[in-house]
Amino acid sequence: MNKDFHIFKTKSNSIYLYDANTNTIHPWDEQLNEEVTREIYNSSDTAFKQMFILNDMDQNLLRYIERWRIWTEAFKTSPVYPMPGYNSIDEVPRSIRGKLWLSDLILIPSEECNFRCAYCTYSDDLYNNMRKHSNQFMKWDTAKKAIDLFLEFNNQLIFKGFSKRALNMVFYGGEPLLNWDIVKKGIEYANSKKQNHYKFMTSISTNLTLMKKEYLPFLRSHEVFINVSLDGPEKEHDRYRHFVNGKKTYSQVKDKLKMIRMFDQDYFDKYVKVIPTITGNSDAVSIYEFFESKDEDIPKLQTMSFLRDMDICGFHEIYPYDKQKFAKDIESVREQYVEKKINGTKFFKGDFLYFFIDEILTILYNTTHYFNSSRAWYTGTCFPSRKIAVNPDGRLHMCERMSDDYHIGDVNSGIDFQKVLFLINNYFRKAPDCSSCWARNMCNICHALVAADNTFDFGNRCNEVKKQVHANLAQLYSILEKNPQAFVGDFNHY
Repeated sequence: MNKDFHIFKTKSNSIYLYDANTNTIHPWDEQLNEEVTREIYNSSDTAFKQMFILNDMDQNLLRYIERWRIWTEAFKTSPVYPMPGYNSIDEVPRSIRGKLWLSDLILIPSEECNFRCAYCTYSDDLYNNMRKHSNQFMKWDTAKKAIDLFLEFNNQLIFKGFSKRALNMVFYGGEPLLNWDIVKKGIEYANSKKQNHYKFMTSISTNLTLMKKEYLPFLRSHEVFINVSLDGPEKEHDRYRHFVNGKKTYSQVKDKLKMIRMFDQDYFDKYVKVIPTITGNSDAVSIYEFFESKDEDIPKLQTMSFLRDMDICGFHEIYPYDKQKFAKDIESVREQYVEKKINGTKFFKGDFLYFFIDEILTILYNTTHYFNSSRAWYTGTCFPSRKIAVNPDGRLHMCERMSDDYHIGDVNSGIDFQKVLFLINNYFRKAPDCSSCWARNMCNICHALVAADNTFDFGNRCNEVKKQVHANLAQLYSILEKNPQAFVGDFNHY
């Protein structure tokens, strides 16, 4: 059934309607339940007005709906649009390819790691269709070809017209510092070849334990970001992040962070970030308090990772969790956020609460305060080849998380755009009828979330997304009722 709206309540039991056709939110009336609202959407202008009159409904609301129907597509059932399908890359809307096309190069110098984290994406038995640990190491010839491919693509004339285009080169793993020579040589080479029509940034995602003091002058001089996996206080971090031999890792990570800070406080403050991973067994309250404590050896956050598919992944079959306790802890942290937000606190990128909830609510606020509905591209998936991940053997992947089944070329022959088109078309063929989903403008389902044996399987993912969007809408408007200015001006806080 085509559904272009969603009704939700705030904490105060005020009722609102989200209109998917215009991506806007409106005060609503309890008389207008799901059934009556659907009738409004399906009725002609004359019929819906007659319905209001016959049922002695609020005439102010009638006039409000009438004006929106006259000037916009709100409060009307939209046509069912076909799912995207493309015969060539040129058919993909420019807004999708755009300035982000191939803006990230992810080099994997090593698929080996000196850690064996229990929840790791690359654990052999926990996740399907993900890369696995191996003893493969990248050679310089492969890294050089990947960098050349990346920069030559971005040196095309078409990209020279994009303002503020930023390229990112990321060293990922396994543990990239196991192959430091390739990391160092790759950074030197890329910086010698980059051009001036884009900004160029480099980062390393690392567990940090293999960092040496003699690496730091080089990393500082090349302004390399260091993104460190750190799950919070010692008890939380050591719960699942162990060395291959089973020994705990927190103390070594903390010592290495201190080493960088002592080397150069300014470099530490600007270029060293942490990424915590939260599982069902995490103590969200203690993690929040840890990052709020302002320990001088603990950097700000780069982002935050919640374990994917928490209820159905193999990890929680092995490590079951107390869902009620986890939900209570999450709600406790949310309550602290809500109190701060109502009182006018502005959160900045790097703050724990920014990544915990403020970022998503800010995006939701901004995107629902101007018309922003599109059926050119459904779900939050990226355009395959927006970024490329390069395995040690030189194969190109659309994402660092995807298995070898989803490769899209190699460093010798370049990107195979027929494979890119196959992934796009197969993904949307397997998707439900997105044009009939009320959450279509706020969906975050990417390829990696639904990858399944060289195809895609959405399973119950859509329902989970709708539940989360519903909760976020209710949270957002519960805050706005208390402080209408809470999100005004919150675009990019750094």
